[in-house]
Amino acid sequence: MEPTLRVQERYVVDKVVYKESVPQRWDIVLLEFEYSGENIRRFSRIVGLPNESIHLKHGVIVINGKVEDSPRFAERQKFGAKGRGFGVLEPITLNEGEYFVLGDNYVDGLDSRYFGPVRAKSLVGKLLPEE
Repeated sequence: MEPTLRVQERYVVDKVVYKESVPQRWDIVLLEFEYSGENIRRFSRIVGLPNESIHLKHGVIVINGKVEDSPRFAERQKFGAKGRGFGVLEPITLNEGEYFVLGDNYVDGLDSRYFGPVRAKSLVGKLLPEE
């Protein structure tokens, strides 16, 4: 998740927020799930929401047929993509209760491009902003 989050830093996660509200696009969340026989805990950014269609193509995110041009995404893309983009992911449609997540460091990220959509039960909580 660099440059947003630094290795060896400590962060505070709100583990109650998603019991009272639903995750939003661009939330940074702590995930916990099993992948390739290992228990994984990592931070990722929510990009796709339930029932949306997601398509990645050479550094561009397309959500429900529209190119995502959020300044928040554009800034992250500059660091992670390093001009190479993050490849191609054929369009997928998320089911109810599924989220598509990306790390901010797209080149080295282990995210939904590799392990697929994450279920709501895998969302441990939302990263709280630094004060």
